[in-house]
Amino acid sequence: MKKVGLDLKSSNDNSPVADSPQPLVQKKKRAKKPKVKTGCRTCKIRRVKCDETR
Repeated sequence: MKKVGLDLKSSNDNSPVADSPQPLVQKKKRAKKPKVKTGCRTCKIRRVKCDETR
């Protein structure tokens, strides 16, 4: 029995993805929101300004 695995070079030789190196994965940048020390627990966890509504 032959093992089946992913081999990019043999499966699709004319693919540009197989020839070029993979770019580094960049971290997602968080939207700029004001950080506050006061507020409800949910807002503290999310690190957003609390509007005191529940």
